[in-house]
Amino acid sequence: MTLGRILIVRLTALGDVLLATPLARALRRAQPAAEIDWLVAPPFTPLLEANPNLSRVFPAERGVAARLRARRYDLVLDLQNKPRTALLRASLGAARVVSLRKRTFSGAIASLLGRERPATEPHAVELYLSLAARLGVASAGTRLDLVIPERARLEAAPLLSRRGAASLWGLAPSTRWATKRWPIERFLELGQAAEERGAKLLLLGGAADGPTLDALSARLGSALLGDTRALGTGGLAAAIEACDLVVANDSGPAHIAAALGRKLVVLFGPTAPSRWAPIGSDVELLYRGLPCSPCSNHGSARCPLGTHACLAEIPASEVLAAASRRWAS
Repeated sequence: MTLGRILIVRLTALGDVLLATPLARALRRAQPAAEIDWLVAPPFTPLLEANPNLSRVFPAERGVAARLRARRYDLVLDLQNKPRTALLRASLGAARVVSLRKRTFSGAIASLLGRERPATEPHAVELYLSLAARLGVASAGTRLDLVIPERARLEAAPLLSRRGAASLWGLAPSTRWATKRWPIERFLELGQAAEERGAKLLLLGGAADGPTLDALSARLGSALLGDTRALGTGGLAAAIEACDLVVANDSGPAHIAAALGRKLVVLFGPTAPSRWAPIGSDVELLYRGLPCSPCSNHGSARCPLGTHACLAEIPASEVLAAASRRWAS
C-alpha cells in the first residue's frame, strides 16, 4: 500500500498529542515518501512543528477545513473520534478514514449509563499505534518525539537567565482535575527542601494554573526563578528542557519532561499508570494503588470517597527521596 497524503487528527490535549507521536514515526517509516500532516489545536502546534516525521502541521482554526479538503488525502486517521472530528473527517472526502476505537460496544453503553470502569490497558501509546496495526504498519517503538523550535527556546530564555550554575528543579503542581493534584502543602515542603539543597526552582504551568502557582510563589524563597504561565506551550517545553529534575502530577508537563529525557518523578492517584504513565528513560512513578484506584480515566473535580487518599497519603519525604535518587543518578 502506497499512500501519497495522510492526515492525523488529534486536536488535544497536551499529553495525548505527545503520546500519539510514535504513530507518526511508524507511518513515516512505512511510507517514507508520503506527505504526513497533523491537525491540532493552535496552542499545541509548537509540540509538532519541528517533528521530522511530519510534513505540515495545521492549526484547527477558522478556514482550515477548506485547506484540508484541497489536500485530497488518501488516508485520514482520527485519533480523537469526537463529534467535531467526525464531522470534519466526513467533509474531507478522503479515500479512507480510520478512527480510534476507545471502547468496546459494551463499554460504550456503560459510558452512556455513567457506569464505565476506568481503562487500565492498553497504554495510550499502544492504543494510538493500534491504528497503524489496522493498516498493516509495524510499530517503530514507543519513544515520544518532541523537537523544540528555536523560537520557543528564545521565548523561555528570559525566565531562565537567572539560573546560574545551580541545578534547576521544575515543579508542576497543577492539573485540570483536582483529584490528580498532590496537595499543595506537600509541593511547598518539597520546594523548601530543594532550596536547602542549593537547587533553583521553576514552577511549571499555564495561565489557568495561576492561583496554584501564586500560592506556591508567595511562600518559596529567593531560589524561585518564577513560573511559566506567560509562556506558550513551546516555551513551556523549552523551560522543562532546561530543568535537571521535574516533579509533576499526572499532567502534560510530565509527558513533556519524559519526552525530553528529563529526570522525572510523577505522582499518580485516580488514574491508571498502566494507561497513562509517561514514557521516558529516567522516570520514577509514585502510586499507592489503593483498592479504590483507579477511579477515573482522566481525573475528576472531587474524590468519590471524599478522602483523596490516593495522593494525600504520599508524604513529601517519599517524593523528596525519589527526587534525590533521580537527581543523583
